[in-house]
Amino acid sequence: MLTIPNYIDGCVKNSQSPFTLYSCEGLPYAEAYFATPAQLRKFKRAIPSIKKRLNTIPVDTLIHLLQQAFQNFINDETAEHTAKLSGVPSVIIKQDWNTLRLWFEALPDYLQDNFGSENYQRSPVIHPLSHKDFRRFQAKGPLISILPSNSEIESLVLIAIALLSRTPALLRSSRRGTSNYIPTTFLQCFNKVVDQHTFSSDIAEALMSAVCVANLQQDSVADVIEQLDVIDGVYYLFGSDKTLQDFKHAIPKNRTIVEFGTGYGVSYLSSSAELDSSLNNILESVSYRNGTQCTNTKLLYVHQDIYPQVIDELFTRSLAKKYQPSDVLGGESTIGLLPPESQKSVKSHAANLVHSEQLHINNKSTGLSFIELQPEEVFPEYPAPICGVRKVKDHQDFLESMKNDLERMCMSRNLVSSIYSSDNVEIQSLINSIPSHSIRVNLPTTRFALHIEHQGKSLISSLMQVQTVEGWESMELSD
Repeated sequence: MLTIPNYIDGCVKNSQSPFTLYSCEGLPYAEAYFATPAQLRKFKRAIPSIKKRLNTIPVDTLIHLLQQAFQNFINDETAEHTAKLSGVPSVIIKQDWNTLRLWFEALPDYLQDNFGSENYQRSPVIHPLSHKDFRRFQAKGPLISILPSNSEIESLVLIAIALLSRTPALLRSSRRGTSNYIPTTFLQCFNKVVDQHTFSSDIAEALMSAVCVANLQQDSVADVIEQLDVIDGVYYLFGSDKTLQDFKHAIPKNRTIVEFGTGYGVSYLSSSAELDSSLNNILESVSYRNGTQCTNTKLLYVHQDIYPQVIDELFTRSLAKKYQPSDVLGGESTIGLLPPESQKSVKSHAANLVHSEQLHINNKSTGLSFIELQPEEVFPEYPAPICGVRKVKDHQDFLESMKNDLERMCMSRNLVSSIYSSDNVEIQSLINSIPSHSIRVNLPTTRFALHIEHQGKSLISSLMQVQTVEGWESMELSD
């Protein structure tokens, strides 16, 4: 079996408490280990020293190290283990990594966009009344995150923004999926890159020790927070709204909390839409990564004039081999296998659907499914490629229906909505009215743009605080 250790104090660490991670087929696949309280205490005591040394490293050096590490990280072996642990086909994983590679390559532009300068410790104030003034951004405190099980991209981005911000990070991984394997493997690649450079031993140690990835044996929210909490910590939380509320109640009041919990992607198909390309985008939005991402379309609203044609097309196209569950390593499908716990959840809720016969489910997994909904039928966010479909009279009826659906889910805003229309007046009206953090026009909900704010928050800016310096020209700044 694969061994997945914790990553603490700049190296991989095992303990006397192993546990088993299962593959998407439900078979034992990897042995992981719980971190000990002593290991975590040692890391937390070292945080001030690590942060002080990180602040001496130029930003362009950090960017270079991250780019090299990611390039070494993406290979066939890593993709295979990721596919087996997540159930997502390796071909999709490689596509996602290619998108992430472009983000790593554009890190200077990412910093420029967020801070006005790649050198965020000296970002000039551009104003006619400004004279030698600049803004200096610095991390509020160490980054702390409770990673979800399907967190390949999130964990890599969090590691990158922690190092770019020159602050340590403590990541608590999940006991299933790729949550532990991905960050640990990436950090081992990062260490090898650091070893190839001529850093002093103190700087090399700080770089290698800056990020801690740990499995915790504790289950209760209060116990988890007690193990993770650090003074001035900035919490990045992922999960359902209920999960976020549970963690927020346990986190000390004077900590910064950045929430990423809202999902429930929505698409609206207008009668003016270009039907063929729109349907292909919707199929992608529902099936992407087995329907387990916060950006997947979970509800589709279709204008009544095209509803019968759309339903026929969706049912026909969803039966294509491309959308049937298949082997995650060599199949032709873009859908892999749902992990056993997700498949169990789908089966337990399927009986509540009025048209449950439209669900493509078997003993092993769930295929791409579109379910016609009754006017008042509640449709939850399934961890699978399943989408509810509602017929609406016009875009005003869509807005009212969407509002009612969000209220049923105890939400005021969803993460992302896609508008499929060729009517610019209609598009403008919807942009002004849709209660979403992000709106995409004639694009899939799943085209996640890392360089743009997520749920109205910039991932890196949320970690920083700003200090204004006036009337001083010196470029040499350090903590």
